[in-house]
Amino acid sequence: MDSDTQLWNLYQLLREEIRATDTLDYQILGIAIGASALIVATGFDQTNAFAQYLVFLCVFLVTTPAWSMIIATKVRYWRLTTYLRVFIEPNLQQVKWETRLSQQMRLQFLEGTSKTGGTLLNNEGLIFLVLTLGAALIAAIRGFMFSSTEIQTVLQMTLLDSVVPVDSMKVALIAFPIILGISFSTYVLWTIRSHRRAGSIENREFKFWNQLSSSEPGVHPPKTQL
Repeated sequence: MDSDTQLWNLYQLLREEIRATDTLDYQILGIAIGASALIVATGFDQTNAFAQYLVFLCVFLVTTPAWSMIIATKVRYWRLTTYLRVFIEPNLQQVKWETRLSQQMRLQFLEGTSKTGGTLLNNEGLIFLVLTLGAALIAAIRGFMFSSTEIQTVLQMTLLDSVVPVDSMKVALIAFPIILGISFSTYVLWTIRSHRRAGSIENREFKFWNQLSSSEPGVHPPKTQL
């Protein structure tokens, strides 16, 4: 098998890996949406006020690991595409999709016409923000609606009735989901910025492959990055 055939076969293999990464990304998103909707529906079905409050907070147990998994797929995606740009596409005469896509983004960036480098990731982030902030808001409202008797019951259940005043516990029940929502939102917005196209993760992977290629004879990868 000649080198051109090996390169083409490797290119096709890596493109399949990229498609599999995209598919996994959508699967994670779908599962997160479905599970979150089920949790919220279950919460509204609860008759016990504190149980309802806790169920709403369980949305975070779904969205936090799900978003982390999506971010992990983005790292894998950039590792694959930057490998194509460095090692494969420079040796293929007409197949330059990832290289030209990066060049297009670079030109848009330099001309100031690129508003975002990751529309899909932004949309996914928006969905996760809606899910978690919605659940946090519902839980906070439920905490605000707790009566003194219900809060006293919660304090007795947690053995804090002799330590924490009722008013302080009500503030904590309201503040806790809000703090969770703000913290998760900050995490999502930060990872969108770093994991989008032309972000720090893509540039890091590109730089790594470039450094590795410098030790291999006959490899002449592109040296530019966003």
